[in-house]
Amino acid sequence: MEQQESRQTLVSPSVDEMKETKYFSIDTVEDVNDDELILVVKHLLRTCFNKQASNQIESEDSIMTIDFKNDDDLIYLVGNSTNDIASSAYLYSYRGIESLPSSAFDLDEEKEVLDVITKLVSNKAIQSAHRLSKGGLFVALAESAMPRGLGFSIKTNSAFRKDAFLFGETQSRFLVSIAHEKHNIFEAIIAETDVKSSFLGKVKKENFVVDSEIIISTAEAKALSIL
Repeated sequence: MEQQESRQTLVSPSVDEMKETKYFSIDTVEDVNDDELILVVKHLLRTCFNKQASNQIESEDSIMTIDFKNDDDLIYLVGNSTNDIASSAYLYSYRGIESLPSSAFDLDEEKEVLDVITKLVSNKAIQSAHRLSKGGLFVALAESAMPRGLGFSIKTNSAFRKDAFLFGETQSRFLVSIAHEKHNIFEAIIAETDVKSSFLGKVKKENFVVDSEIIISTAEAKALSIL
């Protein structure tokens, strides 16, 4: 109870007013700090992790699954990130703010991203593909890592708030993994489009690592996700 009350004090008193508008200002919520990050991660793994997640992408001759395949594969984010936490599981489930506008979405951008992902799959340029949805990037990473008992090591982007980068649910984004020998093919296909991509880090044998800090072990994450 004390923890919940302390979280609510981070929310501006103007939240009720924001519910009456079509916009949500991220500045009304304090960013997650390093000490709180593990609490958010544990909460989202308990509440958002989808053991049955499949998100299979099918092309004419290929089916792509979400699971990371090998230690040291490269991890990329395909699509445009924003400083947006509106209507995210992090915002409504952990911060306790509900009934807010949807996360950022553009229909034309959605088609462009889906087209490039389909082309990557058809050309066997990627090892896995996972659409970002409930729980944002971190939950997608967990759902991709755990089927084979793997982990990951990524760096956040200082251009974004940490909570928006890790837990925001901006649409039209895919988490993909790439074998080193296919990296040039991946880059060539991306270069033919206006779709953005960013290097996040690498698949690891174990542990979920963010900005060089172990946030949680793969074993502990697995235990939380089946509670």
